[in-house]
Amino acid sequence: MPPVVNHNDPSMRRMVQVAGWVAVVVGALVALLLLREEQAQWNRLALNLCVASVGATTLVALHLGRQALAAGLLVWGVWVVVSLVAASNGGINSPNLLIYPF
Repeated sequence: MPPVVNHNDPSMRRMVQVAGWVAVVVGALVALLLLREEQAQWNRLALNLCVASVGATTLVALHLGRQALAAGLLVWGVWVVVSLVAASNGGINSPNLLIYPF
């Protein structure tokens, strides 16, 4: 019989909450810094706003009591954004692949 997974674990909830806030704050701050440049790079700006929106969506799901959904959104959302960053920075030859989550 498979082990029972407790989706209401308070430590998991706190960890997902902190990671969601980190994604929102870091994504928004980097986007604001990119806006300050003379020639804004809109693709990088959009990717950082995507990180912030993944974090915000995670926090909303967590607030609604959907802890497993919030954790999944955070993991898969960050994975998609990292994939887009790696693709936009040179694909398979990108140095970003060193931190790519396989």
